[in-house]
Amino acid sequence: MSIKKYHINRIEEEAEVYAPDPRQDDGVWEFVEKYYHKYYSCDEIMRNDDLCKIANGKLSGEAEKMFIEEFGEDLELATAAFDQSTRYVYERAIVGFQRSQQGTIAIVWGLKDVEERAKYNGYLLKEGDAQKVLDMLKDKHDCNISITWDVIDDYLSYIVSDSVDDVQIEWVPIMFQGNEYLGREITDLHDKDFTLTIAPISLSEAINLDAKGTGASEATLKDELIAYYATEEELKLSNKELFDLIC
Repeated sequence: MSIKKYHINRIEEEAEVYAPDPRQDDGVWEFVEKYYHKYYSCDEIMRNDDLCKIANGKLSGEAEKMFIEEFGEDLELATAAFDQSTRYVYERAIVGFQRSQQGTIAIVWGLKDVEERAKYNGYLLKEGDAQKVLDMLKDKHDCNISITWDVIDDYLSYIVSDSVDDVQIEWVPIMFQGNEYLGREITDLHDKDFTLTIAPISLSEAINLDAKGTGASEATLKDELIAYYATEEELKLSNKELFDLIC
């Protein structure tokens, strides 16, 4: 995303605002539509729409009339007017946004926070990994839990495949009929308060075989039933890959 600095009047005081460049970001007009005062009845918005048509070579109706009468069919002049109008409209939308934020607070987490936390925990980030973590923090935000370092750690473990957690897999013992089977425990990505136990297929086969004899159908791990199974190779996958596999 291209970022520009806008020096505008913030209600009653001057302020510098950093916001997306409207010529580089296709999603800008959703922002304008939401925060530009009287968007649907503003002459400048209608003028900008006609100028946009001229700049894109879509001449018809009022746009064609404007191109001929106001700009003498000079495309360069019309394009410059479009840029000026777009800047004005966008800056007014920023003012509208700022007004909408009065009486609110914002706690901001950024890429640097994720990157420093990853470094602290020994995660090896690839390009784009930190942004993926931020996206998860936004999309899966729970106001009862908020965003904490622990939450960021959980999401890092799913996003980053090359990490301490994935390289040094912690196996958990699962006992059945006196035999020990090695499985995995991973955090439930949909609900971080829960963990998922994944047992090897060999345990499932043993349970099914025994059920034909004694009728026993349960294996125990901390008094929990086993709900998920995977092959030995699958159990060696990263947390995220294993979670995606079973869910």
